[in-house]
Amino acid sequence: MPITVLILILLFFFQRQGTKIIGTFFGPIMMVWFITIAILGVSNIIDRPEIMKAVNPIHAFTFFGANGLPGFIIL
Repeated sequence: MPITVLILILLFFFQRQGTKIIGTFFGPIMMVWFITIAILGVSNIIDRPEIMKAVNPIHAFTFFGANGLPGFIIL
């Protein structure tokens, strides 16, 4: 948590000087972050391909069929 707060403080501090500085510094960091997330996601899908069943829209239709409007509010 303290590291997150420090990063946010630094972002707002440097934002006054223009977004070019922020983009130059955080652009590569964000690329590493997203590439890491992609690699971890793909490796988990390869290990357990049944994870992809979670994106099947039939689950949503079944949920709404069983719960109706309250199900939509809950979701």
